[in-house]
Amino acid sequence: MQALSGLCAVAVAIPALIVAGVTYRDQQDINRTQLEMAQLERDRYEQRYASRVAFWWLTYPTTGGQPGRLKLQNRSPVPIRAINLIAVATSGQPTPQPQVYSLLTDAPPCVVLTLSLQTLPSDEEFWRRRDPDVGVQFTDPTRSWFLSRTGLEHDSGDLIFATFPLNVLATEVPGTRESAGDCGEGG
Repeated sequence: MQALSGLCAVAVAIPALIVAGVTYRDQQDINRTQLEMAQLERDRYEQRYASRVAFWWLTYPTTGGQPGRLKLQNRSPVPIRAINLIAVATSGQPTPQPQVYSLLTDAPPCVVLTLSLQTLPSDEEFWRRRDPDVGVQFTDPTRSWFLSRTGLEHDSGDLIFATFPLNVLATEVPGTRESAGDCGEGG
């Protein structure tokens, strides 16, 4: 009789153990998914201002001293500061140092700025013979960022661009400031 009772207990315990193992694994999957969702929400909250910044070229700098023109749009409700435009050569050997242009003013909230990038004689070779990838390094109230055509990423302060010398200043073209539509924290 005891053997039969023990056998029945084992027969009930094995399925219960299997159910407990499957439940534990499912709970681990749920916890992992919740952590990923919380991280995505944290990142989204942190990027609420930076994700509203954009830039595009009007004209590239050319040889002969013609400045390049670039639009910088800040659709967030806060200013962005410490703005650097960084051009990195994507072709040519040897690869030259990035060209760094610093904007001395902040980009106020809800504005589109037209910037002029003067080239130095030493920069002309860079713009004529390379296919530069340009990004914008800036700071908003939450942290520093780097925006390029590959997307928005945190600038932890150790990006290589911070170590290169400033080439020249970018200046706002007078009388070209525009109001940015759809201004806010984003969604």
